[in-house]
Amino acid sequence: MVMDKKILIYTIVSLICYSLFISATIYLINGSFEYHKYDQYKEYDCLITRIEYASRLPMIRALSGWIRCDSGGYTGCMKLYATNVSNEMIKKEYLMYGLGSSYDVDNDCTYRFGNCETSVTKLRTLINEMEFMNNQTLNTNITCYYRQMYADIYLSRKNGLIIGVWITSLIYIIFVLLSAFIAKYKKRIDRNQLLPVQANNTQQSGIVEVPPKYDEISIASDVPLEHMNNLLQWRICKSISLCSHIK
Repeated sequence: MVMDKKILIYTIVSLICYSLFISATIYLINGSFEYHKYDQYKEYDCLITRIEYASRLPMIRALSGWIRCDSGGYTGCMKLYATNVSNEMIKKEYLMYGLGSSYDVDNDCTYRFGNCETSVTKLRTLINEMEFMNNQTLNTNITCYYRQMYADIYLSRKNGLIIGVWITSLIYIIFVLLSAFIAKYKKRIDRNQLLPVQANNTQQSGIVEVPPKYDEISIASDVPLEHMNNLLQWRICKSISLCSHIK
């Protein structure tokens, strides 16, 4: 009953280790591709040549520079362009796969202002903030990241904890493979040590010369009984190499 419990625990632990090993391998392969893609985005200076933003309050049929929220209200949307590099809008941040939320990966705006505001006063404040940023940013160089001309551009890039998890997965895979190799090597060593012991046992349990029985000595005839006894003793001790005292 105790052995069955140990086998069950060993099986469960083995399944968990194998599952983690498979998951770590998949994550490592996928993370390698993602990091290679991430590393291709190099740092450059981008000249901001055009900015789109809201310059008036939102209206039902005029939402330029605004995003209408499903829950009501409006959020300011500013778009930056570096037309000497690409006609694509500059996105705020490049995130490696598996990081952030859908809001963080913003494909609609470079910057957002406010959060579904409904107050006219607040909306006017947002317009002033966007206009101020436009005056500070237009026709200036800012740090940007892109892989090639006329492609996606980002203001920053982020890998977060994904690099740490990638390294952890690599270490775990190496640990599992090394443990399996050591276990197999140790098993082979134990088996090689067992073979000489078995061979010695076989030699020790080999055929031992059995002293002759009394009835195997010929008692025919003329040999005196006393001489026959001495002969029998001599043959017995000779078989065990202790005949020095018998002449």
